[in-house]
Amino acid sequence: MNKSKVRKKQRAIPPCPKLVSVFDITRGAHSHLESAKCTESVMDRTSAAMGTELGSLMLMDEKKKELFIKNARGLGEDIVKVTRVKLGEGISGWVAKEGKPLLIKDISKNKDFKQYKKKEGKRYHTESLLSVPIKVGGKIIGVINVNNKKTKKTFTRNDLVLLSFIADHVGLAIQNALTHEEVKRMADLKLDFISNISHELKNPLGIIKNSISLVLDGLTGEIESNKRRILDIANRNIDRLNRLLSSLLELAKLEAGKVIVRRKYIDIRKVIDERVEFVRPTAESKGLKVGVHYSMKYSKVWADRDKIAEVIENLLGNALKFTPKGGRITVGASEKDKELFIWVQDTGMGIKKKDLPHLFNKFEQVGPKKSKAEGTGLGLAICKEIVELHKGKIWAESTLHKGTKFNIMLPRDLRKEDRHE
Repeated sequence: MNKSKVRKKQRAIPPCPKLVSVFDITRGAHSHLESAKCTESVMDRTSAAMGTELGSLMLMDEKKKELFIKNARGLGEDIVKVTRVKLGEGISGWVAKEGKPLLIKDISKNKDFKQYKKKEGKRYHTESLLSVPIKVGGKIIGVINVNNKKTKKTFTRNDLVLLSFIADHVGLAIQNALTHEEVKRMADLKLDFISNISHELKNPLGIIKNSISLVLDGLTGEIESNKRRILDIANRNIDRLNRLLSSLLELAKLEAGKVIVRRKYIDIRKVIDERVEFVRPTAESKGLKVGVHYSMKYSKVWADRDKIAEVIENLLGNALKFTPKGGRITVGASEKDKELFIWVQDTGMGIKKKDLPHLFNKFEQVGPKKSKAEGTGLGLAICKEIVELHKGKIWAESTLHKGTKFNIMLPRDLRKEDRHE
């Protein structure tokens, strides 16, 4: 193949100073997870790099097949609010439909866009403009338009290359911000729904439970043993439903980012010791031994004490359910560099290797089908959310019929990250 032909097909790269500007614009865009701040950063830095006074970043409304202005420079708020451009119509619409950049040196002499002759002579230095598509994975998500070079000169081919280069590099950041906002919106909707359902269900469940308790306490007269057994089953299932509703609500809050985290330096030894002593009576009643093992000099970590205690308690509860009589559960902690490791290990039935990837999924209960262990199926999912809220990791290692080990890694000090949140 002729190398000269290959060079012609490749997009030109802006000169080094301009390339630095592109990297600066891209870095700024990726630093924001809100689309408004992301696009504002892109337009601010693009205007500076291009030396322009007017411009707009338009995004595609997929349902309506039209563009709307997400952020603009030099345009009135009234224009920004009402401007809508159908796909294929006008300059921006044509660029979005064709997926090609457009350089117009004199709009007044352009036959294709005559209707866009300037109407405000004082507003524009020249009749020149640039419009380029914003693509992500070959899909058009928007358009960047710029007018009015501060030098009052006409846009050149080099200007078009620079703006296209910018659009190529900020697309993913904009798409990520939009996706993040959509995920957050859906999480908020789910939280509202679960909050309402939880409230509506807990009241009648409370009334039913109180009614059953009155009967079980003999306040309505003597009851036969077989009827008492049925009422006991109903009572336990009401408790399980209440636990499920509480777990659902907690998980929804965690996923929606509505949980308040109160971090401070805590002694992980004390947290573990307290949780172990809390479950020890239950363990002993099941014929299980519970021990602790520490291999660290410094046991402090920057974390929310109650949240980490909940994780450890959940993992201990899980171990209690799946470890048969005569087994052993060990909780430990160690350190490495700037990270703290916590682990809960049991000698229970273990987990198949193929089930490990699904362990932290919601409503996922892995293990032998004949297991009588009951739960909401949300405990491990909640643990994962809490650990990740602390910028940590949680994973499991297991051998079938030999036991399971849950591992947690927590950064020792998150205060630097907190300052940027």
